[in-house]
Amino acid sequence: MNHRLFAAVLGGLACLPAAAHAAAGGDASRLGLLIGLMLPLAFLAWRRGLGSISRAFLLAAVALGVALGLRAGRDDNDAELTPVAWIGKPAAQWPQIVLTNDASFRGGHSALKGASAFLLRTQDGRVLGATARHLIGEAGGVQPEIYLQDLDQVLQSWRMHPRTRPRDAIAMQRIAVPGLDRPDLDWLLLTPADAAQLHGVEPLQVRRRPIAVGETVHLIGCPYSAPRCAQQVYTGRVVERMDGNLFRYEFKPYVNLTGFSGAPLIDAQGHLVGVMTISFRPRELVGKHVEGGGQDAAAIAALLRG
Repeated sequence: MNHRLFAAVLGGLACLPAAAHAAAGGDASRLGLLIGLMLPLAFLAWRRGLGSISRAFLLAAVALGVALGLRAGRDDNDAELTPVAWIGKPAAQWPQIVLTNDASFRGGHSALKGASAFLLRTQDGRVLGATARHLIGEAGGVQPEIYLQDLDQVLQSWRMHPRTRPRDAIAMQRIAVPGLDRPDLDWLLLTPADAAQLHGVEPLQVRRRPIAVGETVHLIGCPYSAPRCAQQVYTGRVVERMDGNLFRYEFKPYVNLTGFSGAPLIDAQGHLVGVMTISFRPRELVGKHVEGGGQDAAAIAALLRG
Protein backbone atom coordinates (compact mmCIF):
# COMPACT_ATOMS: atom_id res chain seq x y z
CA MET A 1 0.00 0.00 0.00
CA ASN A 2 1.21 3.54 -0.80
CA HIS A 3 2.71 5.13 2.30
CA ARG A 4 0.66 8.29 1.98
CA LEU A 5 -2.54 6.29 1.51
CA PHE A 6 -1.61 4.15 4.49
CA ALA A 7 -1.18 7.29 6.61
CA ALA A 8 -4.50 8.69 5.45
CA VAL A 9 -6.30 5.46 6.37
CA LEU A 10 -4.71 5.37 9.81
CA GLY A 11 -5.46 9.04 10.35
CA GLY A 12 -9.10 8.44 9.53
CA LEU A 13 -9.23 5.46 11.88
CA ALA A 14 -7.72 7.64 14.61
CA CYS A 15 -10.57 10.15 14.30
CA LEU A 16 -13.42 7.63 14.15
CA PRO A 17 -13.24 6.44 17.78
CA ALA A 18 -13.45 9.97 19.15
CA ALA A 19 -16.36 10.79 16.89
CA ALA A 20 -18.16 7.62 17.98
CA HIS A 21 -17.39 8.46 21.60
CA ALA A 22 -18.88 11.92 21.21
CA ALA A 23 -22.02 10.50 19.61
CA ALA A 24 -22.51 7.82 22.23
CA GLY A 25 -21.77 10.06 25.22
CA GLY A 26 -19.37 7.52 26.76
CA ASP A 27 -17.40 8.01 29.93
CA ALA A 28 -13.73 8.71 30.54
CA SER A 29 -12.78 5.05 30.92
CA ARG A 30 -14.15 4.28 27.46
CA LEU A 31 -12.18 7.19 26.08
CA GLY A 32 -9.00 5.80 27.61
CA LEU A 33 -9.66 2.45 25.95
CA LEU A 34 -10.16 4.07 22.56
CA ILE A 35 -6.98 6.09 22.84
CA GLY A 36 -5.16 2.91 23.82
CA LEU A 37 -6.41 1.24 20.64
CA MET A 38 -5.10 4.12 18.55
CA LEU A 39 -1.57 3.94 19.88
CA PRO A 40 -0.65 0.59 18.22
CA LEU A 41 -1.77 2.04 14.89
CA ALA A 42 0.49 5.03 15.36
CA PHE A 43 3.40 2.77 16.30
CA LEU A 44 2.81 0.56 13.26
CA ALA A 45 2.76 3.58 10.97
CA TRP A 46 6.05 4.77 12.42
CA ARG A 47 7.71 1.40 11.88
CA ARG A 48 6.54 1.30 8.28
CA GLY A 49 8.91 4.19 7.65
CA LEU A 50 6.50 6.86 6.59
CA GLY A 51 7.91 10.12 5.30
CA SER A 52 8.03 13.15 7.55
CA ILE A 53 4.94 14.74 5.93
CA SER A 54 2.94 11.54 6.27
CA ARG A 55 4.05 11.11 9.89
CA ALA A 56 3.05 14.68 10.66
CA PHE A 57 -0.36 14.07 9.11
CA LEU A 58 -0.84 10.93 11.18
CA LEU A 59 0.18 12.60 14.43
CA ALA A 60 -2.15 15.52 13.72
CA ALA A 61 -5.02 13.10 13.10
CA VAL A 62 -4.32 11.25 16.35
CA ALA A 63 -4.14 14.56 18.24
CA LEU A 64 -7.45 15.62 16.72
CA GLY A 65 -9.07 12.34 17.69
CA VAL A 66 -7.83 12.67 21.28
CA ALA A 67 -9.00 16.30 21.48
CA LEU A 68 -12.47 15.43 20.20
CA GLY A 69 -12.74 12.57 22.63
CA LEU A 70 -11.64 14.69 25.57
CA ARG A 71 -14.14 17.36 24.60
CA ALA A 72 -16.93 14.81 24.43
CA GLY A 73 -15.98 13.45 27.87
CA ARG A 74 -15.81 16.94 29.30
CA ASP A 75 -19.23 17.88 27.90
CA ASP A 76 -20.73 14.70 29.38
CA ASN A 77 -19.50 15.58 32.85
CA ASP A 78 -20.06 19.37 32.94
CA ALA A 79 -23.39 19.05 34.75
CA GLU A 80 -21.79 16.77 37.34
CA LEU A 81 -19.01 19.23 38.09
CA THR A 82 -21.28 22.21 38.80
CA PRO A 83 -22.76 22.23 42.32
CA VAL A 84 -26.47 23.03 42.52
CA ALA A 85 -27.29 26.46 43.91
CA TRP A 86 -28.86 25.25 47.17
CA ILE A 87 -26.29 22.69 48.29
CA GLY A 88 -24.26 25.22 50.30
CA LYS A 89 -27.27 26.34 52.32
CA PRO A 90 -28.42 24.78 55.61
CA ALA A 91 -30.46 21.65 54.93
CA ALA A 92 -33.58 23.35 56.31
CA GLN A 93 -33.37 25.79 53.39
CA TRP A 94 -33.10 23.15 50.66
CA PRO A 95 -36.02 22.89 48.25
CA GLN A 96 -38.55 20.11 48.65
CA ILE A 97 -37.00 16.93 47.23
CA VAL A 98 -38.35 13.82 48.90
CA LEU A 99 -41.91 12.66 48.20
CA THR A 100 -44.15 9.82 49.30
CA ASN A 101 -46.31 7.43 47.25
CA ASP A 102 -50.06 7.02 47.01
CA ALA A 103 -50.86 4.38 44.37
CA SER A 104 -53.82 2.15 43.63
CA PHE A 105 -54.09 -0.75 41.20
CA ARG A 106 -56.65 -2.82 39.35
CA GLY A 107 -56.84 -6.58 39.35
CA GLY A 108 -57.15 -7.15 43.08
CA HIS A 109 -53.75 -5.70 44.05
CA SER A 110 -53.64 -3.82 47.33
CA ALA A 111 -52.57 -0.16 47.37
CA LEU A 112 -49.13 1.35 47.99
CA LYS A 113 -49.32 4.02 50.68
CA GLY A 114 -46.10 5.62 51.86
CA ALA A 115 -42.38 4.86 51.51
CA SER A 116 -40.37 7.43 49.54
CA ALA A 117 -39.98 8.85 46.06
CA PHE A 118 -38.52 11.86 44.25
CA LEU A 119 -38.16 13.53 40.86
CA LEU A 120 -35.14 13.45 38.55
CA ARG A 121 -34.29 15.40 35.43
CA THR A 122 -32.65 13.65 32.49
CA GLN A 123 -29.89 15.13 30.36
CA ASP A 124 -32.42 16.00 27.64
CA GLY A 125 -34.67 17.84 30.10
CA ARG A 126 -37.37 15.26 30.85
CA VAL A 127 -38.72 15.07 34.40
CA LEU A 128 -39.43 11.57 35.76
CA GLY A 129 -40.76 10.22 39.03
CA ALA A 130 -38.45 7.75 40.79
CA THR A 131 -38.77 5.23 43.60
CA ALA A 132 -37.68 1.68 44.45
CA ARG A 133 -39.12 -1.14 42.34
CA HIS A 134 -39.44 -3.53 45.27
CA LEU A 135 -42.24 -1.34 46.65
CA ILE A 136 -44.73 -2.81 44.16
CA GLY A 137 -44.43 -6.06 46.10
CA GLU A 138 -44.68 -7.29 49.66
CA ALA A 139 -42.15 -4.73 50.96
CA GLY A 140 -44.49 -1.93 49.90
CA GLY A 141 -47.61 -3.68 51.16
CA VAL A 142 -48.75 -4.54 47.62
CA GLN A 143 -50.37 -7.96 47.43
CA PRO A 144 -50.17 -9.85 45.20
CA GLU A 145 -46.86 -8.53 43.87
CA ILE A 146 -47.03 -6.62 40.59
CA TYR A 147 -44.54 -7.68 37.94
CA LEU A 148 -43.03 -4.76 36.09
CA GLN A 149 -44.28 -5.87 32.69
CA ASP A 150 -47.85 -5.72 34.07
CA LEU A 151 -47.64 -2.38 35.87
CA ASP A 152 -48.99 -0.16 33.08
CA GLN A 153 -52.00 -2.44 32.63
CA VAL A 154 -52.97 -2.59 36.33
CA LEU A 155 -52.05 0.97 37.31
CA GLN A 156 -55.14 2.90 38.32
CA SER A 157 -53.47 5.96 39.82
CA TRP A 158 -50.06 6.89 41.20
CA ARG A 159 -49.52 10.17 42.98
CA MET A 160 -46.25 11.41 44.47
CA HIS A 161 -46.42 14.29 46.94
CA PRO A 162 -44.61 15.86 49.91
CA ARG A 163 -45.82 14.05 53.00
CA THR A 164 -47.29 17.18 54.58
CA ARG A 165 -48.78 18.51 51.31
CA PRO A 166 -50.98 15.79 49.79
CA ARG A 167 -52.82 18.38 47.70
CA ASP A 168 -49.57 19.12 45.85
CA ALA A 169 -49.55 15.67 44.29
CA ILE A 170 -47.86 14.91 40.99
CA ALA A 171 -49.77 12.26 39.03
CA MET A 172 -47.77 9.53 37.30
CA GLN A 173 -49.00 7.82 34.13
CA ARG A 174 -46.82 4.88 33.12
CA ILE A 175 -43.35 3.34 33.17
CA ALA A 176 -40.96 5.91 31.75
CA VAL A 177 -38.19 3.85 30.16
CA PRO A 178 -37.67 0.24 29.02
CA GLY A 179 -35.06 -1.98 30.65
CA LEU A 180 -36.05 -1.54 34.30
CA ASP A 181 -36.91 -5.24 34.55
CA ARG A 182 -33.23 -6.19 34.77
CA PRO A 183 -32.78 -8.45 37.80
CA ASP A 184 -29.93 -6.29 39.13
CA LEU A 185 -32.03 -3.10 39.25
CA ASP A 186 -34.29 -1.82 42.03
CA TRP A 187 -35.28 1.40 40.24
CA LEU A 188 -38.81 2.32 39.17
CA LEU A 189 -39.15 5.34 36.87
CA LEU A 190 -42.54 6.81 35.97
CA THR A 191 -43.69 9.52 33.55
CA PRO A 192 -45.64 12.44 35.09
CA ALA A 193 -48.99 13.34 33.57
CA ASP A 194 -47.97 17.01 33.55
CA ALA A 195 -44.27 17.76 34.00
CA ALA A 196 -45.04 21.49 34.19
CA GLN A 197 -46.96 21.09 37.46
CA LEU A 198 -44.27 20.18 40.00
CA HIS A 199 -45.58 22.32 42.90
CA GLY A 200 -42.11 23.54 43.87
CA VAL A 201 -40.55 20.07 44.07
CA GLU A 202 -36.92 20.04 42.88
CA PRO A 203 -35.97 17.44 40.24
CA LEU A 204 -32.44 16.10 40.77
CA GLN A 205 -29.73 16.01 38.12
CA VAL A 206 -28.34 12.52 37.57
CA ARG A 207 -24.66 11.82 38.13
CA ARG A 208 -23.41 9.19 35.70
CA ARG A 209 -20.32 8.26 37.72
CA PRO A 210 -20.80 5.77 40.61
CA ILE A 211 -20.14 7.21 44.03
CA ALA A 212 -16.82 6.13 45.56
CA VAL A 213 -15.77 5.02 49.03
CA GLY A 214 -15.03 8.06 51.17
CA GLU A 215 -17.37 10.43 49.35
CA THR A 216 -19.99 12.46 51.19
CA VAL A 217 -23.57 11.30 50.71
CA HIS A 218 -26.86 12.86 51.83
CA LEU A 219 -29.91 10.67 52.40
CA ILE A 220 -33.13 12.70 52.15
CA GLY A 221 -36.23 11.25 53.77
CA CYS A 222 -38.71 11.25 56.62
CA PRO A 223 -39.12 8.70 59.41
CA TYR A 224 -42.58 7.29 60.06
CA SER A 225 -42.11 8.31 63.68
CA ALA A 226 -42.38 11.98 62.65
CA PRO A 227 -45.76 12.34 60.89
CA ARG A 228 -45.34 16.11 60.45
CA CYS A 229 -41.92 15.76 58.84
CA ALA A 230 -41.71 17.32 55.37
CA GLN A 231 -38.04 16.49 54.80
CA GLN A 232 -34.91 15.63 56.76
CA VAL A 233 -31.31 15.25 55.61
CA TYR A 234 -28.98 12.57 56.98
CA THR A 235 -25.34 13.11 56.07
CA GLY A 236 -22.50 10.63 56.05
CA ARG A 237 -19.97 8.94 53.81
CA VAL A 238 -19.74 5.87 51.65
CA VAL A 239 -17.86 3.09 53.44
CA GLU A 240 -18.14 0.17 51.00
CA ARG A 241 -18.79 -0.62 47.36
CA MET A 242 -20.79 -3.83 47.21
CA ASP A 243 -21.55 -6.35 44.48
CA GLY A 244 -22.71 -4.86 41.22
CA ASN A 245 -24.06 -1.33 41.53
CA LEU A 246 -24.76 -1.25 45.28
CA PHE A 247 -23.04 0.69 48.05
CA ARG A 248 -23.18 1.09 51.83
CA TYR A 249 -22.85 4.30 53.82
CA GLU A 250 -22.88 5.51 57.41
CA PHE A 251 -24.80 8.64 58.41
CA LYS A 252 -25.95 10.92 61.22
CA PRO A 253 -28.25 11.58 62.90
CA TYR A 254 -29.23 7.96 63.36
CA VAL A 255 -32.77 7.11 62.33
CA ASN A 256 -35.07 4.14 61.85
CA LEU A 257 -35.06 3.64 58.08
CA THR A 258 -38.54 2.11 57.87
CA GLY A 259 -40.28 3.99 55.05
CA PHE A 260 -37.07 5.28 53.47
CA SER A 261 -37.10 2.82 50.57
CA GLY A 262 -37.12 4.82 47.35
CA ALA A 263 -35.59 7.94 48.92
CA PRO A 264 -32.92 9.89 47.01
CA LEU A 265 -29.21 9.88 47.78
CA ILE A 266 -27.20 12.89 46.62
CA ASP A 267 -23.51 13.76 46.62
CA ALA A 268 -21.70 16.80 48.01
CA GLN A 269 -22.62 18.81 44.91
CA GLY A 270 -26.33 18.02 45.12
CA HIS A 271 -26.49 15.51 42.29
CA LEU A 272 -28.39 12.24 42.40
CA VAL A 273 -26.09 9.27 43.02
CA GLY A 274 -28.54 6.60 44.13
CA VAL A 275 -31.89 5.38 45.37
CA MET A 276 -32.25 4.11 48.93
CA THR A 277 -32.49 0.31 48.93
CA ILE A 278 -30.86 -2.17 51.32
CA SER A 279 -29.57 -5.61 50.38
CA PHE A 280 -28.05 -6.36 53.81
CA ARG A 281 -29.00 -6.06 57.47
CA PRO A 282 -27.90 -2.58 58.54
CA ARG A 283 -26.36 -1.99 61.94
CA GLU A 284 -28.51 -0.39 64.64
CA LEU A 285 -27.88 1.56 67.82
CA VAL A 286 -30.69 1.84 70.39
CA GLY A 287 -33.34 1.00 67.81
CA LYS A 288 -32.04 3.40 65.16
CA HIS A 289 -30.02 2.60 62.06
CA VAL A 290 -26.48 3.93 61.73
CA GLU A 291 -25.96 2.82 58.13
CA GLY A 292 -27.95 2.36 54.97
CA GLY A 293 -27.69 1.10 51.43
CA GLY A 294 -28.16 2.46 47.96
CA GLN A 295 -28.10 1.56 44.29
CA ASP A 296 -26.20 3.73 41.85
CA ALA A 297 -27.97 6.25 39.66
CA ALA A 298 -25.20 5.37 37.21
CA ALA A 299 -26.92 1.98 36.81
CA ILE A 300 -29.81 3.63 34.97
CA ALA A 301 -27.85 6.34 33.10
CA ALA A 302 -27.86 4.42 29.82
CA LEU A 303 -31.61 3.78 30.10
CA LEU A 304 -32.25 7.50 30.57
CA ARG A 305 -30.44 8.27 27.32
CA GLY A 306 -32.89 6.00 25.51
